[in-house]
Amino acid sequence: MNDEAENCRVPNSENIPMAKPLKSIETLIQYFRNESTPLLLRDSESEFKLHNSQGELQVILVLEGLVDVYRNSDQLLFATASAPTIFGMQGSPYRYNMYKFVCHPGCILESLSLSAVVKIIMEHQLLEELLTCQTYFNDYHAYRTNMLINKSAYEIVRAFLLELEREPAEIRANINVPAFILARSNLARSGVMKILAELRQGEYIKIENGKLISILRVLPKAF
Repeated sequence: MNDEAENCRVPNSENIPMAKPLKSIETLIQYFRNESTPLLLRDSESEFKLHNSQGELQVILVLEGLVDVYRNSDQLLFATASAPTIFGMQGSPYRYNMYKFVCHPGCILESLSLSAVVKIIMEHQLLEELLTCQTYFNDYHAYRTNMLINKSAYEIVRAFLLELEREPAEIRANINVPAFILARSNLARSGVMKILAELRQGEYIKIENGKLISILRVLPKAF
């Protein structure tokens, strides 16, 4: 059994989704790029759609950079995806219409039709890679949704701190902790700042200039 499949099956104490399956994503992108073409956005644009001008469903390959995914209903920043990643393999117009996809500067994207993706997967027997990626995407969607439903402000802040801790130090160095939490939740700024201040005072976390340096000890489940 490969590492990604094993990771998919083993739960963890914090109930977080499986790690990003880079090997499967990179394998799919390698094959998809035989058919994909550059997706060029005008200088004034940063948003892309998962269908072309004729309404045909598209799969988007993110080769470099970051993409923010916003929930259309309330403009909540649902996730920030880093390259390499793939959007559009679900083939669900209903789900796509729920979200807005916005590139950060410097993104490099390519696209191909969903029908071409299905053909490539069948021809090259890539079903295992597809299922691994879909498990990751679906689990992450469920994880992020669950983070915000029937949770206290502290539970939400705690979950985002743990998510930030899993990011490499060089990425955390560019992330302002309060801004990160506020953009991804409907919490009040005053409440978030109070929780962070008390966690710092209790020596649970180390934050410098708004950046998370480290979590010093296990965060309590309740506040």
